[in-house]
Amino acid sequence: MKWEFMNRVKTKLFLITTFVLPFFMAGIMYLPTILMDMEPEDMTEIGLVYDDGLNNLLERFQAQVNGAFKLQDGNPQFQFVRFDEEQEALDSVISKGIGGYIFIPNSVLDTGQVSYYSLSLSNIKIYSNLRRTLNQVVIEQRMLDQNIDVSLVGQLSRRIEFETYELDELGEASEGDELSSFLVPYLFLMILFMTVFMSGQLLLRSVMEE
Repeated sequence: MKWEFMNRVKTKLFLITTFVLPFFMAGIMYLPTILMDMEPEDMTEIGLVYDDGLNNLLERFQAQVNGAFKLQDGNPQFQFVRFDEEQEALDSVISKGIGGYIFIPNSVLDTGQVSYYSLSLSNIKIYSNLRRTLNQVVIEQRMLDQNIDVSLVGQLSRRIEFETYELDELGEASEGDELSSFLVPYLFLMILFMTVFMSGQLLLRSVMEE
């Protein structure tokens, strides 16, 4: 066993796969989430295709987007360009004049159908933010059409603040960190798994060599 430990377990390959690989895998898993939470640096131009009957709706949509999503320098993240024809917006996307365009039909209040077109859909955060904001504006417009007080609905449907605290053995409370609470046990589990996997493989190889 001593010979196995000196010649197998203490190798660089075993140490790297046991201790470095779990952290590397965890980084790959959480790096996209961290990058998505970061504020973007460049402005994104988005085309809007709609008829004049939706002017008020789209003006509120643009105002809410510009107020909610900012660049690192404080400027709005999105710049909107109005197109009268969908073909013009399509040509602008293909020529990379804009990042994408949204087609909003006149029946959006009834059907809720909206289309987004882009050369790449890899940046989920862009169209997710636009979709969420437009969905909220459409719901508000439906309420206004039914003579429902939108401000009252917003007050009654506001979310609760669910704060988490972690207690120690003395009953002292500290603010909880959900990410670290999940990540630390996961890393130890990965280290244990890699240790068993690599040591078993190396020992089996040694037995076969003997």
